[in-house]
Amino acid sequence: MPIGHKSGLYAGTINGFHFEARLDIDGDQPQDQISVTLTNRLPSHWIAELRRLSSRTWEGAVWYRHRRADRVRVSGARPNRLRVTWRTLQGREFIELEFRRNSRRLATIELDHQSTAMRHVEFELDREAGVQADTGYNTHAHPVRPGNLPAEDLTLTSVYERSGVAVTVNDQNNTFAAGAGANQRWNITELHDAMQANWSRADGTPWAMWVVFASLFENDPGTVVFGIMFDVLGNFHRNGTAVMMQEIEDFYPQGIPNRQATIDRHKFRTLIHEVGHAFNLLHSWEKELGTPWHPSVLNEPEAGSFMNYPGRVSGGEDEYWRRFRFRFSDQELMFMRHAPEEFVAMGGASWAENHADRVAPDMTEAFQGDGGDAGLQLSLRFNRPANVFAFMEPVLLEVKLKNVSARPASISSLLVHDLANMQIFITRNFGETQTLRPYAKLCYAPAGTRVLQPGEADYGSVYLSSATNGWLIAEPGRYDVVVNLQGKTAQGGRSREFAANATTTLFVQQANPAERLDMQRFAQDYFSEDIGRMLAFGGSEQLHSGRQTLDELVQRYRVSAAAQHASIALQLPATRNYKLLNFEDGKPSVRVQKYKPEVLQDLSDNLRQHGRLLATSLGHITFKNLTDTLCDRLADADQQKAAADMQRNTLEVMAQRQAKLPAPVLQGIQARIAAYDATD
Repeated sequence: MPIGHKSGLYAGTINGFHFEARLDIDGDQPQDQISVTLTNRLPSHWIAELRRLSSRTWEGAVWYRHRRADRVRVSGARPNRLRVTWRTLQGREFIELEFRRNSRRLATIELDHQSTAMRHVEFELDREAGVQADTGYNTHAHPVRPGNLPAEDLTLTSVYERSGVAVTVNDQNNTFAAGAGANQRWNITELHDAMQANWSRADGTPWAMWVVFASLFENDPGTVVFGIMFDVLGNFHRNGTAVMMQEIEDFYPQGIPNRQATIDRHKFRTLIHEVGHAFNLLHSWEKELGTPWHPSVLNEPEAGSFMNYPGRVSGGEDEYWRRFRFRFSDQELMFMRHAPEEFVAMGGASWAENHADRVAPDMTEAFQGDGGDAGLQLSLRFNRPANVFAFMEPVLLEVKLKNVSARPASISSLLVHDLANMQIFITRNFGETQTLRPYAKLCYAPAGTRVLQPGEADYGSVYLSSATNGWLIAEPGRYDVVVNLQGKTAQGGRSREFAANATTTLFVQQANPAERLDMQRFAQDYFSEDIGRMLAFGGSEQLHSGRQTLDELVQRYRVSAAAQHASIALQLPATRNYKLLNFEDGKPSVRVQKYKPEVLQDLSDNLRQHGRLLATSLGHITFKNLTDTLCDRLADADQQKAAADMQRNTLEVMAQRQAKLPAPVLQGIQARIAAYDATD
């Protein structure tokens, strides 16, 4: 649907200078703004807030400048106001745009109407066989809604068109067979590989994205993923998203009121939400986690927006739906319609870059409070002496949130596991500070709560070495790490927001003199985007050059910690039935690459033989998670005895390292051993 009668995109070339203007004064959710972009010669971007002077004329002060706009002079002066007059003449629709300095007119240009939309995007929608690609929802399907909400049939395209974005769905839409094999669940690596190999725009292009409707996700224990935006495709960003339709279906049990309507609206909200991330929109409560594209951007934790989580608003999920009008917030509309193109367009800036990501001059002041006033203490650890890492060794950080009060504290079960709740700053040798921006954005089902008794803690693990903004920990030197955590806690019947921060320091040492020159040369291939993704995602079957580099690392530096990580990334995909999406004979299908028993055996033996080394390098949490993953795969292969032995190996390794396991973790290991022994 058109955004409005006069609003839309206008453009023209004057004396070799090409201008685009986005007028936003009527139609759906008008923001009373005009943004003007000079696209060539002196690239510049201005935004002005408009006030109506007449039925055809608006004027306002410039409040935002980007690129060379601060230096551009018009008739010798820097414009600080814009006036726009909408006109028609013999079927021509155009605007007269005046650049002004206070009350003085500097220059007037005419720009012709191009479209009612301010942006244009192309979607390719692919789906797994048997999965319905639901892209629509009737706003009155569920009785919990705003009382005056109009009844209408919304679609993916209509939501974005009323937000000012014209949508084209290309004709490459495909259905691919789910394939055979015991594991029908997708993981991040498989989704990324599928996009890398098969998306028709896999070269990466602005204003285009791949949307895949899949069935099930390989969830971590205690989590359910509804959707995911994976950020990087080569040198391009925010090009891919997936919605896990069966996960949403299964999350809501039979017998709940209005079950099908509940499922349908969550499918629709998740789809719009994940695509919103591809426009570089952050969660509603995350917007102040950094320097926004403009300082006016504020957190909106109570927003009735597609970008909020229903369970996070005061009053819970039903309260969210009672407020929600199936729209984005005004801040989000402003960003999508008027922010500089490179901030918004798929293929442009990394996720969260130039939207709401700040590096604070004093990092410890990015969040006030250490959580002590809420009785929660955040701490960071690497589980190794002196926090020293070898050159090229990946860095994993363990995060601990402890209840130091005398009363039980209720927290989200995802609090220290979902990076959406954290901001992480990394500084090398007291120089430039960088913010960790993860490769993938997971959006979870509504989270349950966990009660931390006094003295009890919850733990999470974070891969630090690389992210969408490159390698953050690479060259030898000192690295200071700051983690800021935000969340909600309830104690004594009182719910409150809290913020906690913690700092730690690690050191990357030089290679030994005998290998230093050789390793520095090899590092030129190692510190690449492909290697970073493979280490973060646990391998890849499509990034062939990356696999070659890791294989060479294993052969050349076999006894190093880096080689151990490389072996895991190379072998882990082959320990399960791995799905590869391909288009043989032009027909999409999923080819299941059968697991290799000898690889599963080799990787399992490696964990048993080098348990202490791997527990040091991976950290206790990741070591245990990897052990559990391999045990599950051994059990699927009817090797229960081997799985039980691996769990016993975990107990031995932790005892050798004098690590005190939390009671729930110890009980979980013992329960696994008993279950494997019982079925052997």
